[in-house]
Amino acid sequence: MHALDRTAKELTGGDLGARASETGPPELRDLAHSFNDMADSVEASQAQQRELVADAAHQLGNPLTALRLRAENLASGGAPLDDIEPVLEETDRLSATVESLLHLSRVGAHRVVPEALDVAALVRHRCEMWEPVFAELEVRSPDSVTAVATAEAIDTALDSLLDNAAKFAPGSPVQVSVTREPSPGAGSGPGHEVHVRVMDHGAGLHPEDVVRVGSRFFRGRAHQNVPGTGLGLAIVRARLADCGGSITVASPEGSGLAVTLVLPAAD
Repeated sequence: MHALDRTAKELTGGDLGARASETGPPELRDLAHSFNDMADSVEASQAQQRELVADAAHQLGNPLTALRLRAENLASGGAPLDDIEPVLEETDRLSATVESLLHLSRVGAHRVVPEALDVAALVRHRCEMWEPVFAELEVRSPDSVTAVATAEAIDTALDSLLDNAAKFAPGSPVQVSVTREPSPGAGSGPGHEVHVRVMDHGAGLHPEDVVRVGSRFFRGRAHQNVPGTGLGLAIVRARLADCGGSITVASPEGSGLAVTLVLPAAD
């Protein structure tokens, strides 16, 4: 992230729509005016980046569709399937990447208004939808746990994490848990977080790869040939950031991969 972008986010608490009040003594007004100019510049720069990604993805979509149709016509016209199928597979892979880029470009385009939600109920519902995909899917959750988020962010995150578990740890047991934990540094205060943890028992990741999980287009060195775009967790991270949340990743030796969604509790 650009240094100016980081500074603006730190000063606004992550809300780039926030502006300082230009009142008070002249020195304070000048400082507030300079800060507001910087925030305006960063907000405009981010909007331009999102528009560029969205425009590029849209422009790529039509040629890819046309390319796939031509390949299908060649196959129906008698061309060898061994020659056509790799083209179709690569076209589908590129189309999935374009779709993910469009999804990512929409993050931050509109102001998100998180609300108090029963995350436990949302998680149980998504896991019920995914249960037929797994040989063993265990859900550990209290009856109700309330966090500040959006239903879209929770659904998007669970879909991505469960899809990853199915792709990268096929056949292994998967555990999903929802817990309420004290916030780091809260001490005896009221601060709490809600943790949604998805853990598989597959091969896990190389230790050097763990810190890169969630970066755009990142694929673990052992999973280069598994279908996917490498954008799923980047989208999850961005969606959670809009709600004031985050993700953590761990790969204990012999225990597969554990990804935790961290959300502010609705105290």
